[in-house]
Amino acid sequence: MALRARTAESADGGAGMSKVKIPHHVAVVMDGNGRWAKERGLPRTAGHEAGEAALFDVVQARLSLALKRSALTHFLPRTGSAHLKR
Repeated sequence: MALRARTAESADGGAGMSKVKIPHHVAVVMDGNGRWAKERGLPRTAGHEAGEAALFDVVQARLSLALKRSALTHFLPRTGSAHLKR
């Protein structure tokens, strides 16, 4: 599948950057917030809070880049593996 992208100049009129390719659509799959917290000896909820903060960063970047489309989903290993066994 070919990557379709549009070309845009930086906000400073191109003084700081050359033209960059910006995709039409970006998809994000959230996974591992609980594992992230566990590896750091933190409660599972701390992983969820970190995931929420990262999500806000992704949304802000999407708005800043004026992406036309984006998709967000999550993956749960216990239910995901059940679908893989079918």
